[in-house]
Amino acid sequence: MTQDIQKVTREHIDSLLDSAKLDYAVLNECEVAASYKLTARGGYTVFGRAATVDPEEFDLKIGLEIARGVAFKELWIREAYLLTLKKAGLIQTDII
Repeated sequence: MTQDIQKVTREHIDSLLDSAKLDYAVLNECEVAASYKLTARGGYTVFGRAATVDPEEFDLKIGLEIARGVAFKELWIREAYLLTLKKAGLIQTDII
């Protein structure tokens, strides 16, 4: 899919995604964490994680929302970097 984008947008990032996986773990009685794995087409994977200070106050829905935001931001940063290189003429690609 050839794209000629001028800026990275939420829609652009969403169009790259192949799958998403939510997960959470009780690491011990003092630690609870949520993770979110985003896999882009082509297999590139980013992870987002969220943890809590007090496991008794942990809200899984909020934890997964935060973890997804972190993963989404990781992918956004990489796409912005690729676009910067393309605009500078340092790479030639039809990916972005």
